[in-house]
Amino acid sequence: MKRFGKLKLFGLVAFLTAALIFVGIDYLEGKKPPKWEWKVGIPDETQAETDECNLYGNPHGNPLGTPESSGYITYEKNDFVDVEYWTSEDKDTGEIHSIFSLKIENTEKGLSDGPGYYSIGFRYLQFIGCKSYCFLGGEGLCRSWVFPNSLYPGGVDCSAGGNCELINCCGPTNECGSDGYWVMKEFMETPAHPRNGYDHFSLRFWVNTDIEALDIGGESWEGEGYMWRLNIWNTSDILLTGSEKYHNIEPQWSVPLEGVEVYRSGENEWIITVDQCGVEDGCPPSQHGHSGRYIAFWETYYQGIEKQKGKSGKTYIDSEYRRALGAATPFKFITKWTRY
Repeated sequence: MKRFGKLKLFGLVAFLTAALIFVGIDYLEGKKPPKWEWKVGIPDETQAETDECNLYGNPHGNPLGTPESSGYITYEKNDFVDVEYWTSEDKDTGEIHSIFSLKIENTEKGLSDGPGYYSIGFRYLQFIGCKSYCFLGGEGLCRSWVFPNSLYPGGVDCSAGGNCELINCCGPTNECGSDGYWVMKEFMETPAHPRNGYDHFSLRFWVNTDIEALDIGGESWEGEGYMWRLNIWNTSDILLTGSEKYHNIEPQWSVPLEGVEVYRSGENEWIITVDQCGVEDGCPPSQHGHSGRYIAFWETYYQGIEKQKGKSGKTYIDSEYRRALGAATPFKFITKWTRY
């Protein structure tokens, strides 16, 4: 009987312990901060012109229609739009990085060549300089100018010994005032992206500060950040000829953003201005040895290369990342991030 009583007591203690643990977990969960959803506003074309921005938002479903009266086009999370915010800590310095992300999927993918229901636009790109695969000394096959509505549907040869004169980059230092980027510029400034078979547009960048530490309506934070993505993306497929599919456009992510300003306009709202102005516009020289603050864009894709497998005589297709053509432009954009 004593043994049976001990077992009952043990069972009661175990039950009470489990109950307390459950209550404790429930209590802790109740104390967790709420999980926020985020939305982002981008100036419409009229407001972008007023603010001298190079990136603008399109009215949803009507890219050529009347802009919204607020001056901003709002993008909220749904089946075709993803808006995210998170933080990361630098383990060496303890510095908090605030990361912002907007991704827009093409609602017209496989249906038409027009823009999707949700889209953005680029305006007044002032590209300078030009770097191509051949002028940078790249070896192996390469095609450039492979974009929708290009005058060169199959692109041009940008490999060593190819059509470098046609692309007209005139070397990495741009001795001749090149204009080889004009096909890429023309496509980027076509109203509304994503479109023409392109899967998505993606904007992702971070600023080197904790936005939660800013006072509401107080002084703006000014400092640096990095561009992670500013992509008009079409394909990750390996292209054997380099022109089976349209190429992608990606930014130069390794150069820091220096003209960054963050203003906390409300309890749950932050306005972020990134102004990579050129030296011609009175922009201060770069702190990192560059001639000015710019964002470089690259025409990219994955080139298929046939390689031999060992001594068997068999071959296989390997993939090599190609930066076919690149150029830099002063670039300014404003985004308004709101949590709810």
